[in-house]
Amino acid sequence: MKNNRLLCLMGEIDDKYIESAAPTVKKRKSPVWAKWGALAACLVAVIISGALLIQGQRPEGGERSLQIIENQTAVIWPWEYMTDYERYIFVNFNGNEYSTRSRRIEEKLLGDNLGNCSATGRDYYTDAEYKATFEVRKISGVSEERLIAIGMEGGYYVYMRDNSPLPESFGKALEEYGLAKNLPLCRFTRYEKNVAEGYLALSEDDYIWQVLVRCSDAELLTDESLWQESQKDCLTFSVTSEALGVYKRIFCIGKNGYLTTNIFDEAYICYIGKDAAGKIINYAENNSKKAELEPYENKVCGTITEIGKDYILVDDSVLHNDKKDGTVYKISTSDIRIRRCVEWLHYAVGDTVVVKYDGEISDNNTVNGAYTMVKCKIYEGDALIPE
Repeated sequence: MKNNRLLCLMGEIDDKYIESAAPTVKKRKSPVWAKWGALAACLVAVIISGALLIQGQRPEGGERSLQIIENQTAVIWPWEYMTDYERYIFVNFNGNEYSTRSRRIEEKLLGDNLGNCSATGRDYYTDAEYKATFEVRKISGVSEERLIAIGMEGGYYVYMRDNSPLPESFGKALEEYGLAKNLPLCRFTRYEKNVAEGYLALSEDDYIWQVLVRCSDAELLTDESLWQESQKDCLTFSVTSEALGVYKRIFCIGKNGYLTTNIFDEAYICYIGKDAAGKIINYAENNSKKAELEPYENKVCGTITEIGKDYILVDDSVLHNDKKDGTVYKISTSDIRIRRCVEWLHYAVGDTVVVKYDGEISDNNTVNGAYTMVKCKIYEGDALIPE
């Protein structure tokens, strides 16, 4: 890497490199920004080791072959520029502490009102302390002893009970998290001897869950050395669940009969048997279609050409050999998470930036769901995000 600095590659990376890098992330009573920084540090070694193999390729004569290289710096935002789930990382409900998973959940996935919770937040710039009370809702199919939804400004957000032991059996996980209902198994990668052999997608996963439900007696295993062993020859599903507050975690079925997942923030391993694993693998391989590798995060990169009242324009001509091939994207800054980048970090016309978004790009090149933006420099075909 340039200048021998430890940089974190966050471009078009195979989910497995990112999501299996730190399977035993422990919950700690620290601000979200500190937790993210620690997670990034855990990921660096694995991501860098695969950097030469996973560069994003572009057509010759068109866009450059671009990598996006980031360091681990996290911004501590002033109180007025924080979302509620950033301000109130921990809440107390029924005598237990829950911490944010930083994921929003739609009301249609919620159940009964469970009461209210209390929360305390701190402005790290002024050291002022704030207290608040929020509505608590049950998440459909999920035990409130595991996860709850907290009503805050902007919607409801998933919070996870701290220091709660992992489900002692797969049957408990199915019951307490409503996995068959709340964890769709669609996109997956087939691995042979740790090498990706294909990216595929299922149209429906009912049969897989029928097989898994019959594995309810499978007990939690504590030998974490099985984590890597079980993933040498396997199917690795990339799983996102709004109800569980997880984004692109892994759910892995190994040919040796082990099921491994990190949806509970720690390594979860159980033995479902070679027969059940074989049925799942055969079904998935015979009832799926080829799919493209999906990037971990959606990004646009370019130069800010205009800053309006509720938007910015970003021109990606800097990525093209012929500037005429560039595209100008309109990015809404109504979301405080990206507006603070412009207002508090003082981004200006002429800055080259990477914008991350979780929505879609419309036909008129409007980027929906932009949630953060960082400055970068284009150098030798890479987008470098300096400290």
